Amino acid sequence: MSLRSSYVRFFGLMAALVLASVSAMSCCTCEMQDGICIKGGGTHPSAIVQGLAWNDVDGDGVKDPAESVIPGASMRLLGSTNYGPQNRLSNGTYSFTVIPAGYTLRCSASGFATQNRSITLSNGETETQNFGMRP
Repeated sequence: MSLRSSYVRFFGLMAALVLASVSAMSCCTCEMQDGICIKGGGTHPSAIVQGLAWNDVDGDGVKDPAESVIPGASMRLLGSTNYGPQNRLSNGTYSFTVIPAGYTLRCSASGFATQNRSITLSNGETETQNFGMRP
């Protein structure tokens, strides 16, 4: 075997190893957007944070039947990867499926005081964070 063919075999093998390593690093067969698996049969770690925001008229932190939801409020999840803003649906709910980590969850709406909460999400966890908003 000549020096040239040894060189080509060695670097050809190295290129194959690098390609294999890069392939192994991709998390799944998902279509990823902002670190979230949005399509496909993803196998990467994920967690869910979800909840409800309403006008907490009496300030007790419990949604009473007479207290209305706050449509159009903005939710953001801030951390090493930021998610949002996500405008909630007319029913006042929100949901993020994210990579497990520590985040600040921020709820804001026109005419209400912005609220921030520190949360830590673990793999497979579903965390519910409800916001009783006050002016």
